[in-house]
Amino acid sequence: MYSPTTHSYATLSTTTKHRCDRGRAFFTKHSFQLVLAWHSSITIGFSLNNLLTALVFTNNSGTPKKALARYVRTFAFLAEWHLGDVWDAASPSDAYSSVATVRSLHRAVRSAMDKSMPGKRWMTMYDMALVQTGFMGAITIEPSGFGLHVTQVHRKGVIVQARKRHGQRRGLGSSEHPCYSCSFY
Repeated sequence: MYSPTTHSYATLSTTTKHRCDRGRAFFTKHSFQLVLAWHSSITIGFSLNNLLTALVFTNNSGTPKKALARYVRTFAFLAEWHLGDVWDAASPSDAYSSVATVRSLHRAVRSAMDKSMPGKRWMTMYDMALVQTGFMGAITIEPSGFGLHVTQVHRKGVIVQARKRHGQRRGLGSSEHPCYSCSFY
């Protein structure tokens, strides 16, 4: 399993740093298309029982005002992860701490759900991989559907690599990560 203390942007290889920088540039240039894909993914995610159950359980999306606040916050986290350094706690960006915050939130919800609804595993690595796939699956597989016109090489080199790094930082190992078995690899 990945350990977040073993990586920082400063210790990454030149090739990996280049990929990170390309990912940041890609996000900056295509943020509208990515936000559109994320919004679509969230909407589709409501049809998945495990994900919907967690959302209902937290009661953080129960009204339009709460839902808006939650998803604006989600976008802020995603933007931080794409623009900042998710690897380095000493980084001037908030990316590292926002990943830690999200992991802590997920852990707290999982623990509360386990206590309140025993007998089932909640918010598993499989569920986290579903979320990861939801956020980036559609735009990775069919980017033109979101107004994003990139080559397959660009998808592999930027979109998929960014998702691998972000998933890894959030605790997804290669065996759980959906981007390790993408059909165009």
